[in-house]
Amino acid sequence: MEIKLTPLHCIFFIYNSFATGTNGILSEGEKKRITSCMNRWVGHKKSTDPAREASVIISETISWHK
Repeated sequence: MEIKLTPLHCIFFIYNSFATGTNGILSEGEKKRITSCMNRWVGHKKSTDPAREASVIISETISWHK
């Protein structure tokens, strides 16, 4: 499966690296906070659910990272 990495994937990768750098775990609280921060980058388009878009980016980036 090919993943098209966007700048938003890279931003999440950095957030994830900081979040997991101390204990190796990305908690649900950290995911929520990162999603909130990422929503600033994706905006609030009427045709797209920003939280879902961030969730997809998170899943793709974690998958790619593994």
